[in-house]
Amino acid sequence: MALKEKMKRKYVKNVMGKGDVWLEEIKRVPVNPMELAAAQNEVRIAKLKEVEALWPEIMKRITKDTWLKGAEGAGRDNYDTSVKAKAFKYESFADKFAPVLEEAKRKAAALPGKTLSERLKKVEEVVKTLVEKKGKWRIG
Repeated sequence: MALKEKMKRKYVKNVMGKGDVWLEEIKRVPVNPMELAAAQNEVRIAKLKEVEALWPEIMKRITKDTWLKGAEGAGRDNYDTSVKAKAFKYESFADKFAPVLEEAKRKAAALPGKTLSERLKKVEEVVKTLVEKKGKWRIG
């Protein structure tokens, strides 16, 4: 049997049903992997630069059918499970970002908005506030 056939055969057999093992192993990790990732930022950037020129070609070669097959294979249940499991992340995002958005909306609401030019200034004020706060709300 060719190596690629063996690899294909063993992937699902060896990986499926191991979610509990995976979760238990994650719980045993003694360090914060996010801190380790942050410490390796230069390595991450270097690796990205290695494939930067290839990225457009890689993406062009992934057909819509391939993308759709992956999405269909993951399935609705997996999507819904992921949404539920990660809801705490969105809640944290809302807690931190909503005040920034409210500030932008307050600033815009304080401006006149009768003419097109005035309404465009309102939009500009919102965008300006969001750009000024970009990313800062994550660490604040």
